Amino acid sequence: MIQAQPDPDPSSSAPYRPPSRFFRIGRVQIAVNVFVQFVAVIILVLMANYLSFRHHKTLDWSSTGRYTLSEDTKYYLKQLQEPCKAYLFIANKMDSRVAGRSAASVLRSGGAPAGV
Repeated sequence: MIQAQPDPDPSSSAPYRPPSRFFRIGRVQIAVNVFVQFVAVIILVLMANYLSFRHHKTLDWSSTGRYTLSEDTKYYLKQLQEPCKAYLFIANKMDSRVAGRSAASVLRSGGAPAGV
């Protein structure tokens, strides 16, 4: 059973030190602990990168669903039996940067950006 230590004498100039059996961690233990934490963080980052690459999703976050094809268009695209040409008309430059990147993937997936 551990007994409480009496308060050190406040008039003493030496700082209070806990008994030697408590709070005793060597430099090697600290180094091993830091190394294990570093390796764990690297593994977590690599796993997150791998999973995000394998399960990539593109979502349409616009409030109006501006970059998502309508249900009628999706149905029509699914009925196509042969490859066809698609023309994309974009109103301004900002939309062209956003839509231009995913237009081919939207049409290939049969409608909406993946995940919608």
